[in-house]
Amino acid sequence: MSALYKELEEERNASAIAANEAMAMISRLQEERTSLHLEALQYLRMMEEQAEYDVEALQKANDLPFEMEKDIQDLEVELKFY
Repeated sequence: MSALYKELEEERNASAIAANEAMAMISRLQEERTSLHLEALQYLRMMEEQAEYDVEALQKANDLPFEMEKDIQDLEVELKFY
């Protein structure tokens, strides 16, 4: 009978160890998931900022020909006065 109790106690200990290891792994995975999530959010913010910058740069580039054309017209008007 004591052999059965001893075997039962060993099984309980093994189960407790396995449960502790599983909980430790779950904790590590949750920490890793949180870290990856924060990293993804940071990259998303960076991409959004870059996209905003690109839109502004493209708008400036699109406005440049119109500004140059206006400058040319202003210079032509000035030239007529001479």
